[in-house]
Amino acid sequence: MLARAQEASPGVDAPPASPSLMNIPAQKDWVYLIGDTLSGHANRETEVEGNAQLRKSDTVISADHLRYEQSTDRLRATGKVVIERNERVYTGSHLDLDVGRFEGFFTDITYSLGPEKGHGEALRADFADSKHMTAK
Repeated sequence: MLARAQEASPGVDAPPASPSLMNIPAQKDWVYLIGDTLSGHANRETEVEGNAQLRKSDTVISADHLRYEQSTDRLRATGKVVIERNERVYTGSHLDLDVGRFEGFFTDITYSLGPEKGHGEALRADFADSKHMTAK
């Protein structure tokens, strides 16, 4: 896992990643954590506050607060949570997700499944995997 904190000026969005981070070849199992403040324990869990972002493979998850548990690949995100994956965008307030299997749930969700593939909103969405979601 690669973790990095970056400082953002008030009122200015932080860049998605430093040039040095972008030059690292993408690895399927690598997790990149970016944000204003990182804390936690190596090889166990990491908490990210402010401009928090997790990147893994083809998935980018942004939120106000992230807690990632490395041993289980479990992510809990709160605040303004956004998932971007394969032209699909999901936004909501609380996410609990097994990142690798893309299995878990998202509350207060709005979603767009890509150009001309549909969109909607729900109080809760359950992800069975990256291709199957049930919205309630």
